[in-house]
Amino acid sequence: MPDVHLFLLIHGLWGRPNHLSEAKAELEAAWKSSSPSTTPSTDQTPCPSPSLSTGSDDTAVNSFPCTPRDDLVVVVAEGMTAKLTYDGVDVCASRVAWEVDQHIAALEADNRRVARISILGYSLGGLVARYLVGLLAARTPSFFDKVTPVSFTTIATPHLGVPRYNTLISNIVGWLGARLLSRSGEQVHLVDSYSETDPRPLLEVMADPKHVWHQALARFANVHIYANMVNDNTVPYPSAAIEPTDPFVQWVERGLKVTAHEAIGSAWELPVPGAPRRKASFHLGNLPPTLRFRWPYSWLILALFPIFVPLIALFVFFRFSLDTRRSRLRLQRLARNYANTNLPCGSEAIHIPSSHGQSIDGLRAAIRMVERSLEQDLMDAADHAGMGPSPPEVEPDSPMYPAPTIKALLTDRQHVMVHWLNQLPLRRHLVWLPDVVNAHAVIVVRDPAKFPVHNLGRSVLKHWAHLAVCDAEEVDLVKF
Repeated sequence: MPDVHLFLLIHGLWGRPNHLSEAKAELEAAWKSSSPSTTPSTDQTPCPSPSLSTGSDDTAVNSFPCTPRDDLVVVVAEGMTAKLTYDGVDVCASRVAWEVDQHIAALEADNRRVARISILGYSLGGLVARYLVGLLAARTPSFFDKVTPVSFTTIATPHLGVPRYNTLISNIVGWLGARLLSRSGEQVHLVDSYSETDPRPLLEVMADPKHVWHQALARFANVHIYANMVNDNTVPYPSAAIEPTDPFVQWVERGLKVTAHEAIGSAWELPVPGAPRRKASFHLGNLPPTLRFRWPYSWLILALFPIFVPLIALFVFFRFSLDTRRSRLRLQRLARNYANTNLPCGSEAIHIPSSHGQSIDGLRAAIRMVERSLEQDLMDAADHAGMGPSPPEVEPDSPMYPAPTIKALLTDRQHVMVHWLNQLPLRRHLVWLPDVVNAHAVIVVRDPAKFPVHNLGRSVLKHWAHLAVCDAEEVDLVKF
């Protein structure tokens, strides 16, 4: 029975499987281009893993021969598309768990055995992936006792939720996002409550070393974090990189210089005192082609702008409110289905009954049941983590580095989450895309046909795909 390396890709909020089609293609190309062999080779291409440093061009490099032997099966999650992503990180993860079970069953029916698994989550999909690995680990026996976890990657994921900045727009977006995106909006803005017995937000509970999600993530041989250094207007740097401050805010005005190769930052340096500063400029490189009209149409659009903007805002508000209501109704149906069935027991509690996923109460009950049996082990493993450091009073500055007027305002609980998540062996890869309006879609080449500028992120996908292949070979070398 041939072994299979299952690679799961999970898209983000409002996402569709085709948003990760370029990531899938790059992974399959990297896997195919590697030359399988039965013995380690010293002349294979090494796997670079750049780490950002201050004022240094040095790059940390780990070298592994890239020669994967397992068959690769890439699965892009399809059960949480578009508006279904409103239903919450936990419910979306239960739907993906059902898909994973179906794919594994189909492979086994084809006389193929899933021996290893790797996961990539983009944006909200990274949070879904983190909840998913907790669900899989909570089975009895654990899913990862039978399937080796290899590589876990998040790209532009709001690990700390959406951080607030001291700007009016940030506060408005935060207020609206927590109310117009159903449970997912509440969770990423940290205004939800996990349960009656644990009123903390879900993301804080997932970061807690006492709980199964943190423990499950620690089982992966490699955990990669990709974060945009600048220009990510959806998931700012501190949340994507799991860092307590944003050293890159107002990077143009402050004269920040970054050394990068193929969009992967390797070093940054502070400006020289007295050096001239550049003025920030606005450009329209990411506008869709339908809005790039020539004169006189461009002037007509500008003239009608004051009329159309309020109408568009009302339409968006109505549409989001309607989608949120539909999400609430879906969750109510799941709750009724759970209440009308016999409560599962043992490992069956973690297995998802259908493609609609599991109810909120069902997921909480299943996790609680498993964690009760693991409580002492989890508590012992978390003793060294403590409750986290006190948050810094101000963002550290240098006399050479002018203090920013805009700052990330992380809450105490977000600082605790940073401390807890950094107990994991994270490998950060910081992405430098200075010439785009919003790097959030560019970093995964989400829609290159409609937006050619998205191709600027292709080198990031190639970097990730190469590392994923090398991670697979590293596990094979350990086995042999």
